Amino acid sequence: MEHWGTRGSQVGQYDFPNGIAVDENTGNIFVVDVNNWRLVSLDMNGKVRWIIGNQENGVSSPFRLPRSVAIGPDGLVYVSDAPDRILVFDQDGNLVSILGERGTAETQINFPEGLYVSDDNRLYFADRENNRVQIWDLTGEMSTPSEGDVNKFKEALKQY
Repeated sequence: MEHWGTRGSQVGQYDFPNGIAVDENTGNIFVVDVNNWRLVSLDMNGKVRWIIGNQENGVSSPFRLPRSVAIGPDGLVYVSDAPDRILVFDQDGNLVSILGERGTAETQINFPEGLYVSDDNRLYFADRENNRVQIWDLTGEMSTPSEGDVNKFKEALKQY
């Protein structure tokens, strides 16, 4: 048996790691570290590659409440960020898109959790507070995030 990390907020530590996904093509591992408001990328040996949302150096986390993570067939990393959005990153931690808006209508979400992306680019997730499961087709073009959002996540990205 093997394990990585201890409880805490430093590099290599976690506080309520709630979601994990492994990219079978790259071997990269992604962990949602809820109480540290961050996403951690590890290599297949457990070495930290990068962290988004680490609050070192006075940079506050751009995450609201990250809960789950999944990898798409194209290698994109999907992170549910409650209460109302799903963030999409590339393998290097760059923000690619922001999906969703809060509400109860068919195309809206309220506390997404438990993400899964199928081989045919369908995003499945539990829309917890709306008491339903949603399935979104990701084959179309994704919206581009604002420059402000891109910069917030870029400022909170630390490479190791």
